[in-house]
Amino acid sequence: MPEARVVPNEITYNAAISACSKGGQWQLAMSLLSMIPEGATLNYAIACGSVLLSIALSGNLALQASMIESLRLRWLESASRSARYPSSKNYSFGGFRVLLESDGLFAVFKPAGITTEELVARLSEALLSEGHPGDITGSSRLDVETSGVLPLAFGPESSAVGRWLTIQFAARQVAKEYICICAGPLLGPKGTQGGIDNPLQVLKTGGAGTSMLKAVWSLSGKAARTQYEVLEVFQQPLPVLVNESDAIMMLLVRPLTGRTHQIRSHLAGIGRPIVGDGNYGGLQAPWCRRVLLHCWRLSLMDLNGRSFQPKAPFPTDLLETLQYLGYDPSAGSCDDATDVNVMMRGRLF
Repeated sequence: MPEARVVPNEITYNAAISACSKGGQWQLAMSLLSMIPEGATLNYAIACGSVLLSIALSGNLALQASMIESLRLRWLESASRSARYPSSKNYSFGGFRVLLESDGLFAVFKPAGITTEELVARLSEALLSEGHPGDITGSSRLDVETSGVLPLAFGPESSAVGRWLTIQFAARQVAKEYICICAGPLLGPKGTQGGIDNPLQVLKTGGAGTSMLKAVWSLSGKAARTQYEVLEVFQQPLPVLVNESDAIMMLLVRPLTGRTHQIRSHLAGIGRPIVGDGNYGGLQAPWCRRVLLHCWRLSLMDLNGRSFQPKAPFPTDLLETLQYLGYDPSAGSCDDATDVNVMMRGRLF
């Protein structure tokens, strides 16, 4: 077989590093990573995160923690000491509510009905119009009908803060908690906990102009793990339920991996799809106007190593649904941060 060579560039380096990381050969991946200057690729932080994840999966958590800390200190040192980040006290942020700010990281409340990409674009335009550079890095996304916490970083992907945000997601260092309302056979009484560990494969369905993504259970898919806890079971008779033995439940959900539509597909796969999620067989009802999934809290670190835990209170539509079901976590709305916090008091990562 003739010898084949590839041109060393951003694409080939990233492909090789990704292949080594996924194959558990993190030592080889680290060697490849050391050959590229940090500025050679915009995906440097993603490549680092891939290697760090591979190290963790091999069981070497101490090495992973040490490397993450080393990168944090290096990027902290390289960050401009004179950097001045916008503040919600001085900028409008396009009218979006800022939940938390810290050293170039910030989190906004993403309403249902807007894509993550559109929200970031509007934020950038607003900052530019108010005299500040509009570069914003996002390392995660929420589906269009999902509300809640959206973490972002000021600056491009190659900035110190942008890289720090990206590597935490890529290395699965971000703890995520969602609230959802689902329907189906009872999972158990309040407090019941469980997990779903099934690989997911993302498929494109529909035709030209109507295509959409859907995550299906598949042995050839990517590993996906989700934990859940039953927060409430709604007992009042609801004629929209298909079977008398079914129930409507409010769950606290923790996705341990970050696959597309992971929570939606996993809950649908165990026969408890999220209410309003027609694409995954969810219950449709007149009192439900969208997919009832809300990202209520994230936990990560800022570039100075401090805890960064933005929380997003329930939006009005979710509060109204809970009240219809006979449950009121507390008086409040999207403008009152007490509703989720009162209900979830004492629940820590």
